[in-house]
Amino acid sequence: MKLKLTISAFLSSVFVYLLLQQVGFATAFAQFPVPLTSPITSPTPTPSWFPSPSASPSGSPSPSISPTPTPTPTPTPTPPPITYFMLGGRVTTGFWRWVNPVPNAKIEVLDVRTRKLTTVFTAKDGRYNLSLVPGNYRVQAQKPGFKLYPASRVVNLLGDKLNVDFFVWQLPFRNKAW
Repeated sequence: MKLKLTISAFLSSVFVYLLLQQVGFATAFAQFPVPLTSPITSPTPTPSWFPSPSASPSGSPSPSISPTPTPTPTPTPTPPPITYFMLGGRVTTGFWRWVNPVPNAKIEVLDVRTRKLTTVFTAKDGRYNLSLVPGNYRVQAQKPGFKLYPASRVVNLLGDKLNVDFFVWQLPFRNKAW
């Protein structure tokens, strides 16, 4: 009985092979043999009993197309965001109740490490603000006809905001020749 089943299975597989060869599938399957023990991941084509027309002759093997691997892009590291801090202050004359703003005073900020000079001017209310990266800076205020105190300061900008105020007094105007 076992021999009869084996012969029957052999004859049916030969029949399927011949049928598939006539349709044109056998050459494609012969190029990619699949072991019987592996699970089938894609659906198998069902043979039709009537041959379907094909573009290529049935005796020649059909070309196989192998997929090309898609290159994976290498990630580029993103630089950390630059943190800016505020440096600001006020230039005024007088003390306590008699404080007056000094507009258009020139504020020069020199980065001690890079020697980069940044210049801003005070607004009508005597205030100035600028954004800088952390570091050491020399801050200097200038206004023609005024004496400033302090003339310049070296500050370490590491916090969110740093205030550097300057107090000035107007120099007396002299009409006399020395």
